[in-house]
Amino acid sequence: MPTEQEDRHSENLRLAQQSRRQNNPAAELAGTVKNISTPMGAFSLRKQVNIFDDMPYIIALIAALLKDALDLAFIGSLPGIGTVITICCSILIFL
Repeated sequence: MPTEQEDRHSENLRLAQQSRRQNNPAAELAGTVKNISTPMGAFSLRKQVNIFDDMPYIIALIAALLKDALDLAFIGSLPGIGTVITICCSILIFL
């Protein structure tokens, strides 16, 4: 016959297992990967973007795209102007 302490232990174990099933980060990640792998799931990623929190990354991306566009237009290839543009864009991206 189980003692009172064993009963409490088994109850705590049952609650811990139940909580683990409910708060499983691996299962949440698997659900996210499953959603992304569907044909329209990739478009749901825009829900993950927060403009204000991601602003440093957006500014760096815009600077990199601007630098690439100037390189394609051969402005970035000019010795004096290209060097200044490259240094400025590199510093901005670094920041």
